[in-house]
Amino acid sequence: MTEENTFPAPAAVPPPQAAPRPDPGHGPWMLVLVLAAHLVLGVVWLGMDHHDLRGDEAHHLRVAADYYALLGAPPEEGRLAALAAFRSPYPPLPHLLGAAAALVFGFSPDRLTLVPLLLFESMILGVYLLARRSRRSGEAARAALLFSCMPLAFGMSRLFSPDMAAAALGLWALYALLRSGFLLRPGWARAFGLLAGWAWLCKPDAPACLLAPALAWAAWGILRAASGAVPGDLAPFGLRRHCARLLLVALLAAGPFAGWSLYHRADLLAWWGAQRGTAEGLVHGDAAGWLGPFGETPQPPHPPLDDPDLAQDPPPPARRIPETAPAAAVERFWPVYAAHAVNEALFLPLALLAALGVPALLRRRNWNASSLLCLVWVGGAVLMLAGVFTLRNPRFLLPMLPALALLADRGFDLIPGRPLRAAATVLFGAAALFQCANLSLLGLGPVAVPHDGLPAESRALGNTGLVVFKPVVAMGNYTIHPPQREASAVLETFRDIALQERRRGAAEDPGPATVALVAERPARLGAALHARFFDPDPTPLRPTFLRAGDASLRPLRPGAVGEAPAELLTPPAVPPDHVLLWSPTDGDHTARLETWAAELHAAGYESLAHRRVPGRGALPEGWLHALCRRTPRTPETASTLFDVYDLLRDPAAALPDQVRIALEGRFADLLRPYQGTAPLGDGLRLLGMHVTPLFPGWAAVRIVLLPETAQQGDLALTVTATPRPEDLGKLPPVPRELGMYYWDFFPDPPSTAWRAGETVILSRQVMVESLTYRIAVTLRDAETGAPLAETVEAGALDFAALEGK
Repeated sequence: MTEENTFPAPAAVPPPQAAPRPDPGHGPWMLVLVLAAHLVLGVVWLGMDHHDLRGDEAHHLRVAADYYALLGAPPEEGRLAALAAFRSPYPPLPHLLGAAAALVFGFSPDRLTLVPLLLFESMILGVYLLARRSRRSGEAARAALLFSCMPLAFGMSRLFSPDMAAAALGLWALYALLRSGFLLRPGWARAFGLLAGWAWLCKPDAPACLLAPALAWAAWGILRAASGAVPGDLAPFGLRRHCARLLLVALLAAGPFAGWSLYHRADLLAWWGAQRGTAEGLVHGDAAGWLGPFGETPQPPHPPLDDPDLAQDPPPPARRIPETAPAAAVERFWPVYAAHAVNEALFLPLALLAALGVPALLRRRNWNASSLLCLVWVGGAVLMLAGVFTLRNPRFLLPMLPALALLADRGFDLIPGRPLRAAATVLFGAAALFQCANLSLLGLGPVAVPHDGLPAESRALGNTGLVVFKPVVAMGNYTIHPPQREASAVLETFRDIALQERRRGAAEDPGPATVALVAERPARLGAALHARFFDPDPTPLRPTFLRAGDASLRPLRPGAVGEAPAELLTPPAVPPDHVLLWSPTDGDHTARLETWAAELHAAGYESLAHRRVPGRGALPEGWLHALCRRTPRTPETASTLFDVYDLLRDPAAALPDQVRIALEGRFADLLRPYQGTAPLGDGLRLLGMHVTPLFPGWAAVRIVLLPETAQQGDLALTVTATPRPEDLGKLPPVPRELGMYYWDFFPDPPSTAWRAGETVILSRQVMVESLTYRIAVTLRDAETGAPLAETVEAGALDFAALEGK
C-alpha cells in the first residue's frame, strides 16, 4: 500500500520555528542607571548655573512664588479670594506644583526647578513602560536612554516652564490610553481623562498631541463595542453604556480647563490671540469663514494682563493668508517642524535613527497598538501644530519626543545581524551621550552638515545646516546651554539696591521702595521676581542662597515703566526710589544710556550699578544701569574736590557763612594739583581733567576750567577718546563707525554766567570700554557746534589701569 492510499493521511509537519530569544532582564537596571545619572546631572547643573531669570521663565517663577507665599501665609481676605485675584494667561497647575515643591524643599528658583526635573524623570520611566508593551526590557531601556539624551527633553528639565508638566502628563495620559484597550477598559479610560485634563491645565496647547490618538482610539473602541468585541476579562456592555463612558472621559479631560478658561477668558484671549506668527495655518484664512462669527476673536471684558515679563517685542506682525491653505501648510509650515526636530529637538544622529524607525514599523514584530499610537501621536501633533497654531516654536515638539524615541528604538530593527546591530547601538548611544554631555557641560561646536533649504524659522535660530551637535539651543525666551558660571546680572543689581537700602538705615516712609524702569522696548528682566527675593523678614520668598543680611530694610517693589526718565519725574508722577535703565545693544545704546543717566543725575539720583545682561534666545543682550536717590551731601562727607564743588553749588544745602568759608578754603587746597596752562579759547584755560571709574565700562569724566575773562555766548566742550587702531573693533557699533567716542559737555549754568577767576567744573558720566585712548578737548559754540579754537591734545589715558586702582 502506498503512502497516498493510507487513511487517514499523515498530518503535515510544520517546519521548525526559531524560538524567540529570552529576555535577559537587564532593562530595569539600565533604566535605574539612566534615571540616577540624569537626576545627578540635573542637580549638578542647577547648582552650577546662574543664568538670568527673564521673560516667561521669570513670570512662571513669580506666579509659583506667589502661590507659595499664599499657601505659607494666607492673607486676611482668605486664600480663595487671593487665588481668584491671580492673573496669568497660563493655566495654574505647573505653578501649583512649583509652590508644593517650595513647601517641601524650600524656596529658590533652583528648588522650584526640581519640579520639571522630576517630571523629566517620570517621562523617562513612561517611555520605558510604553516600550515594554511591545519590546524586550533591554530595548525599552535603550528607548528610554535615547529619549533622555534628546536636547529638548533634558534641556527643558532644567528650566521652570509649563512645557515639561504638559509633556509629562500628556505622556502618562497616552500610556493610560494604550492600556485602556481602545477606551473599552473603564478604569484606564477614566485615568486617561484625568491625566489629559491635568495636562490641559498646564498649557492650552496640550491637546495638540492628545486629540488625534484619543479620537482614533475612541472610534475604534466604538466599532468594537458595537460589534460586541469587548475584552474577555470585562463584563459585557452595550454601545450605549460605552458612549456614556466616553462622555465621562471627555468631561474629565475638558472640564477643568473649561472652568479655568471661562474665569480667565480675558487674559486667555488677549494673550494667546497675540501669540501668532506671520502667516495663517491650514484651518485659518478662507477656512475661518466656515465658523462665521465664532471664528472672530471676541473682545476681552477688561484690559489685558499687564505683565512686563510677558510683553512682546516687537508687536505681533499682521497675518498673511496663503493662497491655498492646504497647499501652503504642506509646502511652507510642516517642513519647519522637521527642521526644528533635527536642529533643536534631536540633532542629526537621533533624527536619522527616528526616521529609520518609520519603515521599521512595516516589520511584523511592530504590528501592534504601540506602533499605531506612535504614528497617530506624531502625525496628529504635526497636523495640529502646522494647521492650527501659527507659532513655530521648537518647544512645541517636546510632547512628541517620547514617540520619536520609540521610533528611534525601532530603527535598530532594520539593521541586519546581531553584531552589526550591537555596533550601531554603541555608535548611536555614544552620539546621544556626547550631545547630552556637550550641552550640559562642555559647550563644543557647532558642527553641522551644510543645507541650503532650511526654513527661515530655523535660520533665525542661528542654524546654517543640519546640526550634528552645538553648544546652545535657542527656543524663543528659553535657551538650553552649559552652566553659566557668572553671577546673574539682574540678581546682583537688585542685591546692590538692597544693600543701598541697608546703608541708608530705617526710612521715614515705612512703605516699599519703588524700583522704576526706563526702556524704549519691553525689557522682560523679571524685576517683580527679583525684587521679592530681598524682602525683609518675615518672608517666605527669600531664596535659600540669600541670607537674612542680604535683605532690604524696606520691601522692593516694581514701580512705573517709561520710555524716558521724564515720564517718571514729571508731576503727577511720584519720583521712584530707584531707577533701572535698560538698553539692548543695538543702535547707539551708549549715547542712550548716558543721556538717560544725565537726566536722572540732574534730578538728584546717583549711579549704583552697571552690568551687561547676556542675551537668551529671543531675549536680547543689553546693559542694565541702576540709580538710586543721591544721599544728601554734608560738609562732613564732602572729601573730594568734586564733592565740595557740588556742595557749594547746591542751593538746598543752606550752608552757614562760617561753614561756607571753611568749604571754600578746603576747595582751594584741593584745587592746587590742577594747575594746567592749556588755553581752550579766548580767556578760558583748561586746568585739568579727571576720570573716575565707577563700574567696569562706566566712568565719571570731569573737566576743570578757569575763566580768565567773562565769556561771550553759550559755550560747550567736546571730548574725543580715540583708541589704538588694533582696539577699534572692541568699541560698540556707533563709536566704531566714528572711530572714537564723542562726549559733549554743556555747562549748567551756561557759560555766560561764569565769573572771571572762578573755577568751573563740568561733569559727565560716560559708558566706555576699558582701553587706552588718546584724549582731545575742543571748545565749541553750544548752538551751532562750530569749533571756536584749536583742539587741545590732553595725552593718552588707560581706562583699564584706572579701573585696576
